[in-house]
Amino acid sequence: MRRRAADSNLVIINHHLFFTDLGIKMKNPEASVLPSARAVIFDEAHDLEHIASDCFGVTVSNRRVEELLWDIRKGTVDTERESEIARVAGTAADRFALFWNALPGAREPVRIVFEGRTEFVVAQNEIYSGVLTTLQLLHSVLKSTAEDDEAITALVQRTSQLYSELRYLVESASYAAVFWIERRLAGHGSALNTFIQATPIDVSEILSASVFGTIDTAILTSATLAVQKGFAQVRRALGIAESDETIVPSLFDYQKQALLYVPKDISDPRDPAFFDAAKSAIIDALRICEGRAFCLFTSYDMMQKMHEALKDVLPYPLLLHGTMTRGELLSQFRTTPHAVLFGTSTFWQGIDVQGDQLSCVIIDRLPFSVPTDPIIQARVKAIENSGRSGFFDYQVPKAAIALKQGFGRLIRSTTDKGVLVMLDRRLQHPYYGHVFLESLPPYRITNEIEDVRKFMGRSDSVSTADGNRAEATEITA
Repeated sequence: MRRRAADSNLVIINHHLFFTDLGIKMKNPEASVLPSARAVIFDEAHDLEHIASDCFGVTVSNRRVEELLWDIRKGTVDTERESEIARVAGTAADRFALFWNALPGAREPVRIVFEGRTEFVVAQNEIYSGVLTTLQLLHSVLKSTAEDDEAITALVQRTSQLYSELRYLVESASYAAVFWIERRLAGHGSALNTFIQATPIDVSEILSASVFGTIDTAILTSATLAVQKGFAQVRRALGIAESDETIVPSLFDYQKQALLYVPKDISDPRDPAFFDAAKSAIIDALRICEGRAFCLFTSYDMMQKMHEALKDVLPYPLLLHGTMTRGELLSQFRTTPHAVLFGTSTFWQGIDVQGDQLSCVIIDRLPFSVPTDPIIQARVKAIENSGRSGFFDYQVPKAAIALKQGFGRLIRSTTDKGVLVMLDRRLQHPYYGHVFLESLPPYRITNEIEDVRKFMGRSDSVSTADGNRAEATEITA
């Protein structure tokens, strides 16, 4: 495939491969996976900052160590020093087990900043030094065995890279990256996988120097790239100094095809009363739309709790994220009349369901990033140290883009019609709600459930509780 790519005029790849290759070239200009290119088109460019951060970061995990040790045992069978290598690999496995257990953090799924790394090295010096010494010994034994064996030479290089990256993660004093630990459930069991990671706080300089400053032409496109009808946020995040820009008018008539409903007087999402209020609003919307909906949640716990509360209340098939693969869930949703799909982040983008089968998208709250996430904390702090606002200059624009992605599931063709339900009244917050409203397509917006009934054709004339006719109100921020 690399040879075919080198002979091609056009190569289609994903973002991860592009930035992984770029990372390889940054370390060694002579090494690469992809051929050079004069022009690059980035589709779904709203994901670039996140993916580049992943690819330019460093990660060491128990899974990576286990795979390396397995490959070493397997790759040195029938060699002269097979038994010695197996013994050293076994020692490495034992010492790494102690090392993972010595890392900070509770013995449960968690993402935390790896604080006090210097103190960790002092307090756990015996365990940490033991891991490094064993890796050095393993490297030495493998190197003496490799000779002209390419497979073993590759194992030597992987062991050397693991050693240097582990030292960087534990000992580096760099202020350009955030160092953090994640413990993640392994499959459906109770075991945990442990990851130590370093993520660049700001990728703009890297991208400016290695992508936008070197490639003749770069085109970035996405239905959700603009915030408040402009590209200032994405230019700043990706290090784009100058660009030609355009927002292409949509083919869709959002005024006629979609109605955005924010229930009036609904509790704030941080209020304990929110769950019951959201449950009632969801029931009302699903009954009006006769199911045929995506209920999208910003947290897995909220999704499960709401599904449990509604599964015996509604007369519609309720599909739950996590009970089968995404493809299976979508297939079942498309073929099951009046189905309702409960999903989290994986269903917020890249999903295309056209026609009446999807007539409602419900979102539980504004998709702000988790403020305790180590990467978010580091970026907000860096922005505030530069004199700007971490909330208004980073968190709000990111949430606006994510909200556009979620709502974008509804109108997929010129004949689609449906209701968008936002259960978070902060969408109309006097201080920052206008950022969301100015970033969204020009939906009509209402706070009255009667307008939803009328829009979906459930009654010819609808009156409010005080007897006045309810009209959908278009809000312009």
